[in-house]
Amino acid sequence: PRRIEQRTDAGAPAFDDSLLRRELGADLHAIVQQATRHDPAERYASVAALRDDIERHLDGKPVQARPDTLMYRAITFARRHALAVSLGASIVVLLAGATVVALHEADSARRAARQAQVQALSAEAEARRADALKLFVEGLFDSDSHGAGASQTAEELLAHGRERADRDFATQPALRVEVLALIGDLEERSGHPDRAQQPLDEAATL
Repeated sequence: PRRIEQRTDAGAPAFDDSLLRRELGADLHAIVQQATRHDPAERYASVAALRDDIERHLDGKPVQARPDTLMYRAITFARRHALAVSLGASIVVLLAGATVVALHEADSARRAARQAQVQALSAEAEARRADALKLFVEGLFDSDSHGAGASQTAEELLAHGRERADRDFATQPALRVEVLALIGDLEERSGHPDRAQQPLDEAATL
């Protein structure tokens, strides 16, 4: 066994404190220190008290010779219940992982819901746009809606369409662009590229 004492200048034996702590551990080191203090009043009050502290050490409980701190109590508790503490830590890790996964899935669900909402709004807007264009085209060829006779020429129809585009879609620039482009395309198809240029230019500007 390694020696844990050294000689002082006076020849009296004294413990090598650092070596003793390494050899015995913190608890037994504290017990030995208290049992061998120079002042008897600072030692254990009785052999029973010393025996009780040694038994506490053997049972893995906090010893009276060490300061009673929360950290010390936690360490000794963990040593006594190593399996339970290990299982508890594993459960905490699993719960934390499950929480992270649940939060991620909830965030993904929220993003999917927002995307679905945006798509629904986009589909609704597209439906309104289609309805507006349908009504425009129907109104363009409905002579009764603008007091024109059945013999109205294509030129008159397109001129009327241009007036409606300026009036009905003044606050809806996206629809107005489509209507102007439609009118310009019809003017070109009817053999009037000069009349097509103005609505096409305006649509491009918008």
